[in-house]
Amino acid sequence: MTNRSRALFSILGALSLNFVLQPATPAQAADELTPAEARRHVGEHATVCGRVESARYLVDLPGRPTFLDLGKPYPAQIVTVVIRGQDRGKFGSPPEVQYRHRRICTTGEITSHEGMLQMVVEEPEKIELRPAVTLDSSTRPSCRPRAECCRVCSKGKACGNSCISTRYTCHKGRGCACDAWDICG
Repeated sequence: MTNRSRALFSILGALSLNFVLQPATPAQAADELTPAEARRHVGEHATVCGRVESARYLVDLPGRPTFLDLGKPYPAQIVTVVIRGQDRGKFGSPPEVQYRHRRICTTGEITSHEGMLQMVVEEPEKIELRPAVTLDSSTRPSCRPRAECCRVCSKGKACGNSCISTRYTCHKGRGCACDAWDICG
């Protein structure tokens, strides 16, 4: 083996060792983007992963779309996954129920509509459910243990320390009340 070959193998070995020793975040491991990272990839085909913070079926809008909002709840959403009314039947159960407050990965083209990021999904295979990820104490888990809840809201929704109708807007911060679907186990 020549000196040049030894040097090349040495460099390749160091690079591969460095690659193995570097911890990869889940997004880096599979070229997945967070909703915030998607802003830099408009017009590209990509996979975006995040928690569905709010989900709505807008039966009165043209096309009867379903919106799954990633990153933050509507109206501050970062990326909206759009399922057109004509495609809802392909999803079995209603997508706004099936994916709400779940972590998903969506594959498709990232576009901008009226200044908002969106991904149109026509097939359920383009949305993959993922386990909840908690990287540190600042990351909210995808569900709450029953012991943390002073009240469980099975009708309406949680608002601070009480339950209110889903027709109302909550103006209180997160309290001890929990939505029934958000309870672990």
